[in-house]
Amino acid sequence: MNGWAQLGVILLIGVVLYSVVKRIVQTRTENQYMQWFGEGKFDRILASIDSWKGKWLFPLYNRDHLKLQVAQMTNDKEQIDALLDKMLAMKTTPEQRKEIVMRAFEYFIYEQDRRKAKPLYQEIKQHFDKKTAHRARLMYEVYITHKGDLVDELLELAKTIPDSEKGTCYLLLAQSYKNKHDDQQQAYYEELAKQYL
Repeated sequence: MNGWAQLGVILLIGVVLYSVVKRIVQTRTENQYMQWFGEGKFDRILASIDSWKGKWLFPLYNRDHLKLQVAQMTNDKEQIDALLDKMLAMKTTPEQRKEIVMRAFEYFIYEQDRRKAKPLYQEIKQHFDKKTAHRARLMYEVYITHKGDLVDELLELAKTIPDSEKGTCYLLLAQSYKNKHDDQQQAYYEELAKQYL
């Protein structure tokens, strides 16, 4: 084996070892973050994300996504807004784009921020699958346009969707009854939603 071939083999081994070591460290760090989340040590997570190690292990989108989770856990609305604006302007993969658009849309819907929710709703209607677009329509009409005439549609939907989606559906029903000024039914579906969230 000549010198160039030996160098090639050494470089290949080096790249493989580097990838394996990085993956091991990444997995351990992710597990540490999960533990810190459970313990409420959000400052430690943020410090680690912004350290050289965090920047080495995780791409910018992933780091910002983690920061967004922390901001939502601590209910830091200013930080949530800033991160969502930044991530929506970021160049992303189609899957990442769908994820961040839906996350931002749902946040702005529950905040009843029509100005920020409307362009995301338009994007969802034009580029997302029918099921996602239907869900977005219900959320937009109930929370932003304050419709109360979707109760029957939501009650039918609640019968067919999996348990993992029932909490959101019952919250939509509660808000629909609020829009109809029916406090008793609103309270009933708010309590029902808590069983699934």
